[in-house]
Amino acid sequence: MKIHSVKDLEKISSEFSRRLYFPESIMINVGMASCGIAAGAKAAFEKALKEYSTGRSYQVRQTGCLGFCEEEPLVEMAAKGRPRVVYRRVTEDKILDVVLDYTEEKHSKKLILGQMRDPRSVVEEDRENPLEKVNPIKGIPFLDEIPFYAHQIKIALRNCGYIDPDSIEEYIGRGGYFAFVRALAEMKPEEIIGTIKKSGLRGRGGGGFPTGIKWESCRKHPGERYIICNADEGDPGAYMDRSVLEGDPHSVLEGMLIAAYAIGSS
Repeated sequence: MKIHSVKDLEKISSEFSRRLYFPESIMINVGMASCGIAAGAKAAFEKALKEYSTGRSYQVRQTGCLGFCEEEPLVEMAAKGRPRVVYRRVTEDKILDVVLDYTEEKHSKKLILGQMRDPRSVVEEDRENPLEKVNPIKGIPFLDEIPFYAHQIKIALRNCGYIDPDSIEEYIGRGGYFAFVRALAEMKPEEIIGTIKKSGLRGRGGGGFPTGIKWESCRKHPGERYIICNADEGDPGAYMDRSVLEGDPHSVLEGMLIAAYAIGSS
């Protein structure tokens, strides 16, 4: 489907948000970021594909990092009308036990990290919480009660661990590309730069240079202008850029498109 307007995006978003939040079959989301693969997620993912991808009862999917790398491989299990549960340290030898644990509603405390209270991103508060009417599992903590997650509000990483990073439709299902299409249709480049300056957005490096000033300076520069994605990480093992790029690449592309329009890049 070609996207020409916000209405086109809304149609895709409605369909794929429904698939993300109200799956008809049991969804097996395997964290396939660098941390998960290093802990053995690839073998678990391949075994899950082999065992469960032939019928219609399950859908095996890849996703990014939920952030708790120490507990990888992490596998989220979800189904319509049931709690979304995250299982911890799911290596190849445990994947079948995990799927059966969720399918048969045993909910073993030894296997489970926690259950979700609300899977929506911070920009989806106008949508219904798909877990609002779902009965939670007694004795299993919510993820936002676990000390590691308790004080986190994810913004840049809001989609990591929730969507298939290779799926543009799932990114749109989480509200992706709406900002770009609206910026292109409703705003002038100078207005975009003004909005970015007002937002206080800064670079994620040590200097924290204001993004709006960067864009404004570049727009005023004569000649050709280019957008380059700098994914170099000076701090070994920091994974700041990697987590976004491998877990939510379309957010990077959308940001680059908005920036390109704002600075006048061809």
